[in-house]
Amino acid sequence: MSRIVELKAHDPEWLRQFESEAERLTAVFQPNLVAIHHVGSTAVPGIKAKPIIDILVVVHNIEWVDTMNEAMNQLGYIAKGENGIDGRRYFRKGSNIHHTHHIHTYQNGHPEIIRHLNFRDYLIAHPDVAQAYSRLKEDLASKYKADPPLYTDSKTDFIRDVNEKAIVWHSHQSIETERLVLLPLTMAQLQTSLGDPAQLAQELGVSLADDLFAGAVRQPIEKKLEIMTGLAAADHPWATYWLIIPKEMAVGAGLAGFKGYPNKKGEVEIGYGMQPAFQNKGYMTEAVAALLDWALARPECTAVTAETESNNQPSIRVLQKVGMRLMGEGNGRLQWRKE
Repeated sequence: MSRIVELKAHDPEWLRQFESEAERLTAVFQPNLVAIHHVGSTAVPGIKAKPIIDILVVVHNIEWVDTMNEAMNQLGYIAKGENGIDGRRYFRKGSNIHHTHHIHTYQNGHPEIIRHLNFRDYLIAHPDVAQAYSRLKEDLASKYKADPPLYTDSKTDFIRDVNEKAIVWHSHQSIETERLVLLPLTMAQLQTSLGDPAQLAQELGVSLADDLFAGAVRQPIEKKLEIMTGLAAADHPWATYWLIIPKEMAVGAGLAGFKGYPNKKGEVEIGYGMQPAFQNKGYMTEAVAALLDWALARPECTAVTAETESNNQPSIRVLQKVGMRLMGEGNGRLQWRKE
């Protein structure tokens, strides 16, 4: 008997199956384990899927996983090596005819990790796209029921399109801290800020502090728009302004951001400003700390730098609190860095 493509309606039991299996895998993969994620179609509510639980395991050292084949065999898994993807260790549970679980193991930082997570999260956040994917799978399953490889290959174009959209979507997601939301403004939103800030406020569902997009900030916005024009959309968060929104007030109170994509050394400069009514509340320290974490978590960034006037004590205190090191002074300006 050969494998066939059989789709099932979404079953809440799939989540429980993942959680149960994740406990077993955690015991096996420790202390090499970084994280375990439920991915694939069974992780997306409301869409049809083959009843196979796809699990993404992130480890510190991928070579160490090669010593675990026997332990995985004890859990019912067959080790398949890279199985066509460089840097992966793939395990399959079940018979040749009926698979129950697929384990995709990668070393922390492998690009396939974010691709899997972005694809899942994009479908969850966009139910219309998820339903289109479900309908496509139903159509392909009826055509290629007896040919699983052709069924899989026929989804490639749709998946590639979603992956591309998911990269841009994920890069423009807000950052939330205990008290703040940091929102990277799109090119269109920056353009609106110059012409009609009230429209931007309505679009974002917040109020805006007086003169936030007026006066001295207008020229930097025009410069940011120029830089963003030369970047891929997924990289716009490096060049735009991030709007700082205190949650309790839902008001745009300040702006922070980087001065373009990191240079060839991986360095990028940060700048920031808060409206007077919102100063001395720790908001800027909280915002800058979050943006530093965001930037330094990305492989293209090795260091964040900053400049301050030597007499700008509030800004100096912010940089000191977020752990930036004073590197020197020139022409009355202090140079800061964090790696």
